Amino acid sequence: MTISETLEAGKWLYFVIAGFYYSSQVAKRVAAELIRDEALSLIREPGNPHDPNAIRVYAKMVHPIGYVPRNIAKELAPLMDSQVNLICTFVGWPAEQGDPKLRVRAHPLQDLPPEHPWIDRFNKIIV
Repeated sequence: MTISETLEAGKWLYFVIAGFYYSSQVAKRVAAELIRDEALSLIREPGNPHDPNAIRVYAKMVHPIGYVPRNIAKELAPLMDSQVNLICTFVGWPAEQGDPKLRVRAHPLQDLPPEHPWIDRFNKIIV
């Protein structure tokens, strides 16, 4: 199943944030305090010289903690560029101690029913 098919089927897309290892010490401390289902922000970086599909992941809306992996960003970037708002939440850390990988999930906000408890929460953080 492709990424687009996963999202169109109403399923969550799970992935590990890329580049977390290179985040600042402040961002790593903030990330260490994330709780399950805490909202993360996805911000497109079309001018990124390394990847025109780059999508940066932020904790607490101001701390860059990494990127959506390149293979996933390739499909998510056009959706975001066409004004599809994506929910992104923290899922957890791997069971292995010291593994600097954050697991997250994404889902189109439009596909949640209006009464879903996350609708108000995420509408407040979408810029």
